[in-house]
Amino acid sequence: MPGKRKPHHLAASAATEIHNSDWFIPQCGSINVFSRDQLQIALQNLGWRKIGQGGFSVVLQHDHRPWLLKIFDNSNQRWLDFIWWARDHADNPHIIRTQGDLIPVTPDFWTVRVEPLECIYHDSFFLRYVDPKLLRSIKHSRHTVMALHHIAENRSWLCQQWPQLAEVLHGLEIVLGNPVLDLDITNIMRRGDTLVYTDPV
Repeated sequence: MPGKRKPHHLAASAATEIHNSDWFIPQCGSINVFSRDQLQIALQNLGWRKIGQGGFSVVLQHDHRPWLLKIFDNSNQRWLDFIWWARDHADNPHIIRTQGDLIPVTPDFWTVRVEPLECIYHDSFFLRYVDPKLLRSIKHSRHTVMALHHIAENRSWLCQQWPQLAEVLHGLEIVLGNPVLDLDITNIMRRGDTLVYTDPV
């Protein structure tokens, strides 16, 4: 009988299927597992590159794919709850959009395809909307990134400028058990002139 396939071979097989297929159906089963890092390496060998990383996830991009791939630990229950809620409220423009299903690749981590968005680091986007008085009130406001961080965390101002964003934040607080949502410049991106909330943790 042929021996059990090694984890890096399984990761390479899964990566190839994720890369080539419109719909990824895991073939590895729940016994022969591999790590998130092994899958990431296998995807990078197929031309994917890492463009973002958090405590529970990594985001990859490929030049010939119109979507990004997020690989995330299924222990991050708050993000799972968030993305299921986001898919049910896809009509709200301030929620990140997904394509296809959330796929459990192994018992430990999942993948999902998400839309590419623009970062607001070193960006004049926010500053077009900001009252000069607000900017002057920010300590070290001469540093754009410092100013953007302050503005991104100013929930009342954000919700005044984009009322539908208030609906997103209120709905998430109900779904996630009224947590303190992570309003950070890294979790708020933009689709054109629209702010998009991407991660509550």
